[in-house]
Amino acid sequence: MNPLLVEAVRSAGADAYPLCSVDDVPFGEGRSITVEGVKIGVFNTAAGFFAIQNECPHEGGPLSDGLLAEACVTCPLHGWRINLRNGRVEGREDRVSTFRLHQDGHTLWIDAVDLERFSG
Repeated sequence: MNPLLVEAVRSAGADAYPLCSVDDVPFGEGRSITVEGVKIGVFNTAAGFFAIQNECPHEGGPLSDGLLAEACVTCPLHGWRINLRNGRVEGREDRVSTFRLHQDGHTLWIDAVDLERFSG
């Protein structure tokens, strides 16, 4: 991520930040991307791309390193399964933050309001 591009987008008052290229996240995998100091797990699934807080609520495991199945990721540390659509942990009250994405060509953009709400 080019920090100058992020700053230019913020200065323009845009409603989204460039997150990454769709080519940066291979199908069936996740990647960790930091925007404005926020660690985000980005996932490429059969149901599309998803972005969530990249820390498991249990002990902060890196969710982007977890195994994907359907629209869920399993934390690599202790096996908590997290729904990528809503951030809920299966069988628990815990959840992680989710971020809205949209695709423009080969670029994924993250919703600025979601990002600022999380980091603020």
